[in-house]
Amino acid sequence: MRPLNLAFFVGEFPKISETFIVNQIVGMIDRGHEVTVYGEPASTTALLHPIVRQYQNRWKIRSRPAIPESRTTRSLGAVGLVLRHGLRNPRLLARSVDFKKLGRCSVSLKLLYSTIPFLEHPGRHDVISCHFADYGLLGIALRQMGALQGKIVTTFHGTDISFYLEKAGPAAYLPLFQRGDLFLPVSEYWRGKLMSLGCPKEKVEVHHMGVDRTLFPFRDRGADQRHPVRLVSVGRLVEKKGLCYSIKAAAQLAKTHPRIHYEIVGDGPLRGELSALINLLGVRDKIVLTGWKTGEEISRILDAADILVAPSVTARNGDQEGIPVTIMEGMSTGLPVVSTWHSGIPELVRDRVSGLLAPERDVAALTSHLLAIIERPELRRQMGAAGSAIVQANYNIDALNDRLETIFRTCAADSRNENPTNDKIPKFIRFRAIRG
Repeated sequence: MRPLNLAFFVGEFPKISETFIVNQIVGMIDRGHEVTVYGEPASTTALLHPIVRQYQNRWKIRSRPAIPESRTTRSLGAVGLVLRHGLRNPRLLARSVDFKKLGRCSVSLKLLYSTIPFLEHPGRHDVISCHFADYGLLGIALRQMGALQGKIVTTFHGTDISFYLEKAGPAAYLPLFQRGDLFLPVSEYWRGKLMSLGCPKEKVEVHHMGVDRTLFPFRDRGADQRHPVRLVSVGRLVEKKGLCYSIKAAAQLAKTHPRIHYEIVGDGPLRGELSALINLLGVRDKIVLTGWKTGEEISRILDAADILVAPSVTARNGDQEGIPVTIMEGMSTGLPVVSTWHSGIPELVRDRVSGLLAPERDVAALTSHLLAIIERPELRRQMGAAGSAIVQANYNIDALNDRLETIFRTCAADSRNENPTNDKIPKFIRFRAIRG
């Protein structure tokens, strides 16, 4: 079979907190397909990630300018872009600011910024894989402008179908459902949500994110009680991760189990607030905020840990998780999990099989669950083995990328015509920063 010409539409690339996207891209390259990534330039930190260093010369990157949040700055930047690039393809640039036809997506000027990579060479691909729904919306707009060709496959992760809809309303994705070719929610939970919003059933297929088991190998924890019990959480320091509740639970445990140690790997806007909470509770010697680590470093931290803690909650703005990849990574290594009844997490963490689930924001339940696993090392060992088997069966990135390749081939071979480029784009398409 011939190699596919694939595109991935993403935000910042590569992004250290979105290695699940890099894993898919790498998987398609390893299977012999041509891959072009459309995104904003990455930070220096992300470029140091080992898998990025290994593959950065094997994918093509067509960067678009970063889109300023400030309308004034965005408008001034747009003037500069037109002055610098206006002669390269004035017709396409003019289409991107056809306010009457394109409505809000054009008025916001975000479409103009996103058109820059296509001014000299239109994007012609078999499949355009859009991670997060805002890039699905972007893809259909660019395709209808004539800047882009190919079947559009949109992956829904969580924040794009929770927080975003709180603001944009339940009809926000109707244009995407109508014009997009396939939708891949990461959980059954989100599949049901998409269908309730009007997405045609035949266009929806659950496809999980996954982990590389060679990077997160299983280790039998045994029943050793001689060392301190080591708890670990991995993720961005944002509200939906619920880390203030696990910090309170660990502090409570430390009163009766002074040998516990809790390591929180990641960074984000709540770092100062969480650090202050740790100080207030007097557990600076027990709970450590490490900042971001590379995949190799995280693997070593998970290997040395005893329990993975993932106390996810629905944020006040409605933002929710999908199925956190960091939980998959911990389970792959044989860690039992203490988490919450939240979004798609119960599809991965089977309560009383591979971990224990608590209600959201319930510090007492988190404390009780942690205590149960700490005091029963044999349960820790049993749950860890069960969780690793679940990841192997359902969240192994190699098997998932084989399946994704089949999905892309089937979609590319679909004989249904793409929407003609002269179709009017509904005026309520909006582009916002909806990832969390």
